[in-house]
Amino acid sequence: MERLLTSKLRDSFKSAYQVHANRKLGNSLIDALMIAKSDVREDLIVEVKLIRKGFGASWLYEVMQATSRSVDLYEKEVDRLVRGLLIIVLEDDAVGWLRKRGAIKWIAARARVTPLVNVRLMALEDLYSRRALTSIVVETEPQIAGVGRLSELQ
Repeated sequence: MERLLTSKLRDSFKSAYQVHANRKLGNSLIDALMIAKSDVREDLIVEVKLIRKGFGASWLYEVMQATSRSVDLYEKEVDRLVRGLLIIVLEDDAVGWLRKRGAIKWIAARARVTPLVNVRLMALEDLYSRRALTSIVVETEPQIAGVGRLSELQ
């Protein structure tokens, strides 16, 4: 699934970013590194997680913190502007689970959002939608948001 998303990101953003899959950064392996072709844009460290049913706040917090550490390390090593992008891909059961909890508000209330990491929720079926993929990267606010079919969860 990470390979599919990385391939889709590469196709969707080939004019703006060089997309590299499975890059080692320090002791971590990141799912994708998107290097901006222009100094106007920030580079992106992309982490992708697939959720089948539901998840806990402690898991989300740990994933966000790990992504934030990768962003810090990259900034120090490469000396470029960068931000993290955590894409949570949800199967239908997980979408229903989040709808019952108020989705975006539930996540925001349970996870400390770092300024270095944006979180995007995406339905598995939206992996095939160029428009949904484009909104993942283009939107910078709010820090936690749904895209594609999940944009109404806010």
